[in-house]
Amino acid sequence: MFITDDHVNALRAMLSGEMDEAEELIEIIGHSDYSWHFNVVIASAFALAVYRRFGQGYSVPDVIRFIADERTRQGDSGDDFDPRVAEQLVLSVFTSEPAHGLDDEAKADIQIALLLGMIEDENLDDAELDLFIDDVRKTAEAAMPEVEQLLRRD
Repeated sequence: MFITDDHVNALRAMLSGEMDEAEELIEIIGHSDYSWHFNVVIASAFALAVYRRFGQGYSVPDVIRFIADERTRQGDSGDDFDPRVAEQLVLSVFTSEPAHGLDDEAKADIQIALLLGMIEDENLDDAELDLFIDDVRKTAEAAMPEVEQLLRRD
């Protein structure tokens, strides 16, 4: 099994606003042999949330507006990320073009910030959040063989 319950529970805690619990679980995950798998969970959640937010009929102006709104919502902490890189991250879900200008950790931080905003905007109840998390787990599990193959090439 590639994605563990700790991975899923950390994501659920994060998306539910239980940041202390999420941090505790992420700490546990960080000491496991499967710590990097959480990055795949976050990337999967981000991609699914982007598809849910923008759909196939996305427009670049919609993405730009969302990034601007998200930076405003986050206040001073929103200044921590480059809006162009954030836009590239969102658009990369549709184009498969990688976002340039940040290391993997910085990209993950932006993905998490935008993911939290997209999920907050959806105002999901517990059952809807559970369905989203189930979809994330399935997506991450399906992506793992390809990710492992890519890592072996590097």
